[in-house]
Amino acid sequence: MTTQRTRGNSPVSARARLGGRQKKALEQAQLGRSCQDEFKSGQPVISATDCGAGTLLPAEAAPGAEIAFKTKHGDYEQHLAVVESTGTALYAFPSVSADGLELPLDANVTDGVTAQEITNGITAASPCAYTVGTDRPFYLEAKIKIDDVSDLEELFVGFRKAEAYQADPDVYDEMAAFHIGETGATAADGQINMATILNNAATAYTDSTEADWADGETKTLKVSVRRSGEVEFSLDGAAPTVSAYYKFDEGEVVVPFLYADNTSGSTTGDPGVTLVSWKCNQI
Repeated sequence: MTTQRTRGNSPVSARARLGGRQKKALEQAQLGRSCQDEFKSGQPVISATDCGAGTLLPAEAAPGAEIAFKTKHGDYEQHLAVVESTGTALYAFPSVSADGLELPLDANVTDGVTAQEITNGITAASPCAYTVGTDRPFYLEAKIKIDDVSDLEELFVGFRKAEAYQADPDVYDEMAAFHIGETGATAADGQINMATILNNAATAYTDSTEADWADGETKTLKVSVRRSGEVEFSLDGAAPTVSAYYKFDEGEVVVPFLYADNTSGSTTGDPGVTLVSWKCNQI
């Protein structure tokens, strides 16, 4: 029932009193098409079921498992992209610390999860799935802290096609994301790039030429998609010095994602990736 009040002789609905931005926020909340999470309300609730297979998780972590977890403000999936095992591979479940949502990776790169992907789901019915050209413009804004950049092989944050999980983001059909890490033997740890894939082509990497990500730094990465499919990248509230041009195909259904790994033999520790906040919404 609509709440009303009387102003003079005219009833005014509560919705009518809202401003334009407030109405948009209300619409998104009603549709369930957004996620605004700062991970400050206790530990996540983690499922004991592989939501991809519909069976209980085995005692040992295995690559390909999809683990659902819930926070006070959002529903998520953790895909175990790469697992190294000598027979006792441990799980690396997300947990909340004073900094945010910790995304641990196997510290010795021999017996545990060494690559994982976080999403809000990967189907067209997922909370933050958007259709290019049909939905209003949308964005993902992720605030991230990295404790030890030298232990990070790669970090991807952005949008990719709503398709099955892959062990390597380079295999996705379409993608537009920030990429943190090495892009070659001579590239520096913490290099900030943009990674794009169009119609299953090879991944194109564009160096932002911004200062490399340093140990302990926290940065805000934002990827916005216009109704036309054109993508805009923002680093700490501003366009990077060098940006990449990319345009998703019209009609493409895309979802926000984060992929982190320390799978290289040269990375022998947990980089300490913390998701401080995760916000996806329409504009």
